Amino acid sequence: MAKSKAQTEYAQKYFKENPEVEKLWMNPQGEFFTDINYANNSLKKDENGKVKGKLEVFERDAPETGVAE
Repeated sequence: MAKSKAQTEYAQKYFKENPEVEKLWMNPQGEFFTDINYANNSLKKDENGKVKGKLEVFERDAPETGVAE
């Protein structure tokens, strides 16, 4: 599942309002998590217990330092 513009905007807003959060994970159902373990546990499994789908990761943009690289 590709990240939509609305999901990306939601993640950016969440990062702005929660400066302590560095990453967000999103499951195929569009639910966001701040903890990788909860995100992994939210993934659906088939009848054999194999995980179906994968997580999308949203990371906070690196802060602007004003220093040229």
